This record gives sequence, structure tokens and C-alpha cells, in this order.
Amino acid sequence: MAIGNPRLAVWYTTGDLRLYEFSEGAFVQIAIGGGLFVGASANSTGFLSKIDIAFPWDSEYISVHTPISDAVSRVYTFSSGLIFIDQQDVGALTGTRGRGLATYDYLNNVSIFRPDNGTVVSNQARVLDTGYFADTSPNGFIGGSSVYMRCLEVSPDAKYVIEGRIFPNQAIYHRRTAMNNGHPVFNDPQLLDTDKNVTVAAWSIDGRFAVIGDGINGGVEIHEVDTDNNELKFSHDLAVSVDGVPVAAAFSPDQRMLAVGFDNLGTLKTITYRRSGAFYIQYQILDGIGSLLDFSADGSLLIDGQKRKCYRFDGDFTELSSAMDNVAAGGAVQATSTHAVNPLAFGSLYNGVIGKIVDETIDYSNIRLALLSEFASFDPDHESLSEVNGGGTFSVSSGEYPVNGELLTGVTAVDEDQVFTVKADAITRTIVDTNLVFKFAVAYDATNDQPLAWFDYTQVRTIPKNTELTLTFRDGNLITFAR
Repeated sequence: MAIGNPRLAVWYTTGDLRLYEFSEGAFVQIAIGGGLFVGASANSTGFLSKIDIAFPWDSEYISVHTPISDAVSRVYTFSSGLIFIDQQDVGALTGTRGRGLATYDYLNNVSIFRPDNGTVVSNQARVLDTGYFADTSPNGFIGGSSVYMRCLEVSPDAKYVIEGRIFPNQAIYHRRTAMNNGHPVFNDPQLLDTDKNVTVAAWSIDGRFAVIGDGINGGVEIHEVDTDNNELKFSHDLAVSVDGVPVAAAFSPDQRMLAVGFDNLGTLKTITYRRSGAFYIQYQILDGIGSLLDFSADGSLLIDGQKRKCYRFDGDFTELSSAMDNVAAGGAVQATSTHAVNPLAFGSLYNGVIGKIVDETIDYSNIRLALLSEFASFDPDHESLSEVNGGGTFSVSSGEYPVNGELLTGVTAVDEDQVFTVKADAITRTIVDTNLVFKFAVAYDATNDQPLAWFDYTQVRTIPKNTELTLTFRDGNLITFAR
């Protein structure tokens, strides 16, 4: 994906989808498409189903999933410039399987739709890397009565789906247990550990934290995934120092910030929270924004396409007063592009690495960074490169990137009093012959065949051929830990 500037897709109840691009400090419209109506009637609780917008395949495409009748919903795909590619109907042509809510599984590029009648398995449609649909699948999840459903959110790692409801004690979540021909398969619903109406939900980029909001009676909670027991558990309430009920939420891509929008009889305020360990602490209050909330992929912009507000984040949030002047009023649903020119990766250490650093058993002159496909997974107990890359199955060598990894230079262990770091120079390499496609990376001691650090780039990254790739480490630190 070569497009670098953040893009914003906004859907209007007129059926229009407008595409904007951030350039020279403002969003400008670059394309418009029509005919994307919500045709399904409201369910028995008076809630009108909403469309879902996604940017599949590192923003190579745009996907729109919308109910078109009580019986059928439809998924459209467009190019990154909003040129129509394909469409796929999902539903069974009977009952009320068309109305409900959709969410998008970016890990597997699958649109997941949940009907609101409560008795039908959800539908899925898988988008290929060509932008066309492979097939549809009934694999999904069966829940209780869902006419009270208000939100449907899959985690970025595609392991959990939250199904929020306005009926307290009936909010549920599903855990992915398998894959079937590219489609995720989920277990039976589990009750969410809350007594709130759940009308708003969002996930942190690593799939560890979820925020849920009660848009009926107010209140916001953080829930955390218990990886040992495969459960989603209540963690803590968020402090709320403004009036109103939560209507939107978004985590920043670097996982440091959370934004929650509150509506008080039409007055919008957004509270931002900074992460401290496993807790989120109130940080800054923003005025006039919060009906829709999304961060740009690089985390620098917080956007509300309905209220036409945009704040830049650079340690603090500062409003860009004219950034949304070209955005048409009346937006109802929005999504921001997922491609980032300089995407962030999130690192994890393998077991025993700190001990090896302390005991000085690592050969710093032969540390390599190998790239891995989206099918690899992190296991802190892995002890060799072969275990990490599945015997080479998950290795990446496209674009002429070395299959065993690029040699890191300038690798030096530094004792900085309370913090110990292993520093390394940036990697710069020209991608040739083919595009480079990867999702994970591993830094390993090639002399001793020992994996040291795992890096998750959160989604499949495509580096076009004949371009220069630079991989850097924040502040030059490959590994950092407190003494």
C-alpha cells in the first residue's frame, strides 16, 4: 500500500460515501460514491441498523457492509480511490437475517455480520487480496435474543467479539476457537462481567484491553483479557468528570491513549486517558468532539467526522481549527485508513532473555532481525529460530529481504542506572523484485540460535518494490527493562 496520508471515509444517511485525505493540514474530498442505503427496518426496540466501513489489506481497499432488507445484508468492496470492485450478498432470504450489525476482522480480512433476531448464526464474507470475495460462510456465533444489540466489536487479534446490548446483564462476548477455510469459528457466548447497558465498545490494538460504555445510564469500564483462562474480565471503572453518557471510544495505535466521547443533551466532550500499566488515568478533556471517534493510523490525529472536529496529538491534544472545513456535514458513520507510513510494532521478550543479558551470554555482533508472515505466533517458550518460524514455514523473503534476517549493527548493551538497554542502529534496505509483505519480526542471536525479542506490527504490512524500507527502534533501544 503506497498511500501515506491518513484517509477518512464518512457515510451519510443519503446513501453517499465520501472519501477524504489529510493533506497540508486539512482533509480534502477525493472521491464520492452513492447508493449505499440502510434498507432494513428498525428492530423491535427502535434501533436502526448501521453500516460498517473497513479498510482491508493495509488500506488497499475499502469495504462496506450494510443491511439492504430484513432478509439480506450486502458487502461491497472498492479500490482505495472508491472505485467499485465487487459485492456479495449474505443472508438466507428468509426471516430477519439481514438487519443487525457488522464488524471487520482485519487479521483474517473477514466481514462478520450479526443478525438481530437472536436465532440465526451470523454470516461472514471474506475479502481476498484482489479485492474480490472468496466466498461466504455461516460460521459465526449464536447468541441469545439480540434485538437489544447496540454494538459489535471484534478485537484486532481476532480472538474475541463483544456483543453489547442495552439490556443489563445480557452483554456477551465470544472467543474464536478455530478457523474454517479462512473464516473464524467462535465458541458459545459468555456473559460479560458487567451490570451495565453496553452500547459502546472498543479494543486496544494488542487485543488486551476493551473499553465498554453505558449509553443509557452512563459509566465506562475497562475489561482485560485473561490469557491464562481465555476470559474477558472486568478491570476497573474509568473516572468520568463530565456530564453525559458515552457515545464513542477509540484507543490510540501506540496503546498509550484512550479517548471516550460523552454526549450531554447535544453537548459533546471527549475525555482522554493515558495508560499507566494496566490502568487508564484521566488526562485531558476536549470540547466539541466525541460523537464519532477514530485515531489516524499513526496516532497523530483524533477525528470526529460527524462534528467535523480534529485534534492533533503530540504529547497533548491541540485542535486543528480548519482541518475539517471541507468535510460535509451530516456524517453518520466513519472509518480511518489503517496504513501508516511509519507503523508501530509492539515488542515482547522471550523467556530467559534478561538472564542472558545479565550473564553476558549473547553475541551482540550477530543479532539478526527476521520477518515473519501473519501465520506466525508468539510463544515466549520458543528457544530457536526454527521454533519461531515454524521450520521456515512462516519466514518472509519477498522483496529480497534475507530469509534469516538482516544483521543489526551498533548493537550495544548499556547500563543506564535504573534502566538497562540494548541499543541498535536502524535497518535501511531497498525492496526489489517483489513487494515485501510481513506482519511480525523476531530479533535473535544467530550465533547461539536464541530468539530474543518478538515484534508485532498489528496487521499485514506491504512495502512496495523499488522503495526503501527503514526499521527503527524507539530511541535506538532494541530491548529495555528496569533493573
